[in-house]
Amino acid sequence: MKKRLLSALVSVLLVIAALLSVSSCSEGRKTVMTVGDYKVSHDMLRYFVMNYMNGYEGLSPEDFASDEDLQRELYDNVISSISELATYSLIAKQYDIKLTREEKKEIKNTLKEYKSSYPSKEDYKKDLKANYMTEELLVEIYTIQALCDKIYDHLTNEYTGIFKYDIDTIDADIEAGNFFSAEYAVIYYTSENKDERIAALGDMLDRVKNGESMNKVADQEYIKYGEHLAYEIYHAFTYTEKTEIFEETVISLDVGGYSDVVDMGSSAMIVHRLPLNMEYVDRNYNTIIAQYLSREFFGYVEEYSKGLEVSFKEDYADLKIWEMQ
Repeated sequence: MKKRLLSALVSVLLVIAALLSVSSCSEGRKTVMTVGDYKVSHDMLRYFVMNYMNGYEGLSPEDFASDEDLQRELYDNVISSISELATYSLIAKQYDIKLTREEKKEIKNTLKEYKSSYPSKEDYKKDLKANYMTEELLVEIYTIQALCDKIYDHLTNEYTGIFKYDIDTIDADIEAGNFFSAEYAVIYYTSENKDERIAALGDMLDRVKNGESMNKVADQEYIKYGEHLAYEIYHAFTYTEKTEIFEETVISLDVGGYSDVVDMGSSAMIVHRLPLNMEYVDRNYNTIIAQYLSREFFGYVEEYSKGLEVSFKEDYADLKIWEMQ
C-alpha cells in the first residue's frame, strides 16, 4: 500500500521544489517563528505564503489586506502545512530517527541531477527564484520527506511500533463501520462548459437511480467526454485515504444511497455507497491491516500537529504574512 506522507498541498509543493534550487542568504535562514521546538526560517514561511497566495487566482496583496477572512484562511493553510513538516521533524527527534550517510548522499545526488538538467546556471536560478525556493530549504524539505518513511516504518513496526493490533482488533474495527465501499463518477469542466457538463452528470445520476449500472453509464458517456469523465470503484477504504470531500460524501449516505451532484470546483461527482465488499476484505486482509495502520498513523500525526504551539519571534510579532514579497 502506498503511504501518504504529506498533505496534498505540501506534496504538490514538493513536486515543484524537485525542479528547483538556488543558494539562500543568511537573512532568509533567520528564524521567524517556532512550531513547538521546530524553528521556521524566513525562507520557509515565505515559500508557503507565496505559493498559497498564488493559488488565489486574480487576488492581489491588496485584496488580502482588506479581507480578514482571506487573511485567516491564508494563515491557517500556511500554518497547517508548516506544522505538518514540524510534526515529522519533531517525531523523528523524539524517537531518535535519523537519515543514514547513504540516504543523505542520495538527497545530495538527486539535487545535483536536477541542477544539471537546466540549460544554464542562469535558468536554474531564475526558475528557483520564480518559485520562492532556496537550496537550503529544498534540502530541509527533502530531508523531512525522507524521514517520513522511516517514521512510518518505525511506528507501525510489529516490534517497535506504538500501534498494536491482532486479528480481533482489525475485525472489530471493520464491524465498527470504519471501512467503506463506494463507486463514483467524476466529470471535469471549464468555465465555458461547466453548466452543460454538470447537467450531463445529473442525467447520469437519474439513469443509475433508475437501475442502470454506474460503470456502464460512465462507459457509454466516455465516448463523448473521453478523459474528462472517469469512473472508479473502491471495494474497501478507510478514513484519510481519499479526499476529504469524497469521504464526507460517502459517510453521509446510507448503504445503497446516492449523492446529489457534488460540485468540487473544476470537477463534479456523483457517489453511490455500496455494502462493504467482505469478499474483497477476506481476499486482501493484509491490505486491510496496512490501511488500518496508515489511518492510525496519520491520526496520530494530526493530533500531534494540533498540539504544537505556534509562536512568532519578537522581531516578527507584527508580521502581516500577506505582505511578504
